[in-house]
Amino acid sequence: MVLSALGLALATCGLQNREVPPEDRFTKIYNNPSFDNITAIDFKQTNDGGYVILGSISREGSNDLRIPYLLKVGPTGETEWDSNLIPEFANYTSPVAKLKVEGTDYTFFCARQGQLVLVRVRETNRRPEVIRTLVSANARPYYAETLPEGGFLILANQPNCQSAGPGTQLIKTDAALNPSFDQCYPGISLSSPLFNQTSDEFAYAGSFTLNGRQVFYFNAWYRNDLSLLFIDATSGAVIKEYTLADPVSQAKTLFSGLEPLGGNRFASAFANGATVFLNAQASLLNADPAQDTRLGALGAPFHELRPEKRVHIRRIQAAGREVVAMAASARNNQIALFLFQPGTNNLRGRAYFGSTNPYVPNGLIQTADGGLAIIGTTTVASRFARIVLIKLSATDLANLANQCQALGLCN
Repeated sequence: MVLSALGLALATCGLQNREVPPEDRFTKIYNNPSFDNITAIDFKQTNDGGYVILGSISREGSNDLRIPYLLKVGPTGETEWDSNLIPEFANYTSPVAKLKVEGTDYTFFCARQGQLVLVRVRETNRRPEVIRTLVSANARPYYAETLPEGGFLILANQPNCQSAGPGTQLIKTDAALNPSFDQCYPGISLSSPLFNQTSDEFAYAGSFTLNGRQVFYFNAWYRNDLSLLFIDATSGAVIKEYTLADPVSQAKTLFSGLEPLGGNRFASAFANGATVFLNAQASLLNADPAQDTRLGALGAPFHELRPEKRVHIRRIQAAGREVVAMAASARNNQIALFLFQPGTNNLRGRAYFGSTNPYVPNGLIQTADGGLAIIGTTTVASRFARIVLIKLSATDLANLANQCQALGLCN
């Protein structure tokens, strides 16, 4: 199904709605004749200019048991194949981002019989195969970041961490998928027994270098708040945890997105109570804690955003410059896209995508043609979750990044 909502949103935001090749700009919803819920998790562009999308299927009457789902589409978004009728996928549950693509091999983490496994699907046979089992004892995967040097950084919930009860397991593998870091943190959990927050929405991990040493970070429940923890990649020690709870309003902090920009600079999304704050110039992990960005005023408030959904943040190129792209869920059921100048809170442009049904972003990537693609989840018939893929052309993205010029707001 091709929707006109993208063109309407672009026109509303001052982007040119000119004639473009069909692969440069489109919005597609992938419907399905079943009564199952199919949601997006992550996606990557493939060598043929198309996309492979990782999602999950919740079968009708299965108590929300999530089965991995792969969807391969062409450069213009047309479906080429999916895994819906491949029976072997029913042996796996709880698939998580990030999807890794190497040629026509697609790999992702999920669970099988209480084990955390890395599954590969080859384009040639489209059947899942386990290529590595990393941890057992009923660990549940929540996130697996692909690392620039190869390998993964995996975040999992461990029910018996160091024989001390539930905790968070953080594992790094090398390019050959051998674990080079494996640490469990008791008392730091990926699911909260006290607050009704969907852990999957906010679980993420990453890696960066600070003052010559590698640092990991992940988001988890710590002291009854969803906290951002920084970990020494050599010792495994917690360097610092950032959390905030307002004792008056009982508002809880939710670190809903983070992107390292180099040194002590970060682009971040942060929700406190009912308000979402976006910041492309947060400063954290300073030797003098007084120089850290004060969490109570972390960025500018964006009241139109939903605090119960994660904000996806990526550095991309637009109009010949680096920008920070943030995709968030708006209260009007659309996907809100913001472009910031890195290291500042200068908003260069914004756009909204979607229609009357709720649209929720699940990830964004820069495409090979210099455009931008967003994967998300929407609903059809006011009930059934389906995957939506939004593609912007390089011209659309450049116009969006220069929107501040037309408004006289560029710095």
